[in-house]
Amino acid sequence: MLNATISTYGGPYSDSEPVEDPTTQIASDEFNRMLEDHAQTTRGAMRAWVSFLTDMTAVLPAVIPVVDATSVWGDGSAQHPVITKTAHGTYEIEYAAIYQDELGFDEPVSIRFGGGNVASIVPGDVHVVKNTGQKVTVYTFDLGFGIPPPINDLGGGVEIQIWLR
Repeated sequence: MLNATISTYGGPYSDSEPVEDPTTQIASDEFNRMLEDHAQTTRGAMRAWVSFLTDMTAVLPAVIPVVDATSVWGDGSAQHPVITKTAHGTYEIEYAAIYQDELGFDEPVSIRFGGGNVASIVPGDVHVVKNTGQKVTVYTFDLGFGIPPPINDLGGGVEIQIWLR
């Protein structure tokens, strides 16, 4: 989903005739307000959220299972990203370039930035670096071992949650 404006939806509109039946018709002022409100939600809204478990024993490169995911493109497994462990404490999350919405319209994926957190009491940190419009690299750091903290898998089996915009 790309950012939208009211003109994305063909607006602003004007009434060619006065509204006669407000139960079956909508005035252009009201419809324009609805379109503008909708367009505003496309600009700052989070696009996707995904979680996975770190894996210390995976043979590299390794596909890592998605624990849970949701996105503006859908909640099904067809809309889940592919997560690949590429090095110790380093994971790539990649979405398809395009998803088809419920109306059959192709929605391009455009990730601009992201963030993440360690979803446990393990003293860790997560950094998310954008690679392309569809892919980010996630680095996990163990805050319990020195300065600077080493990039590692936090002992394995630790849930990492990532949000993307």
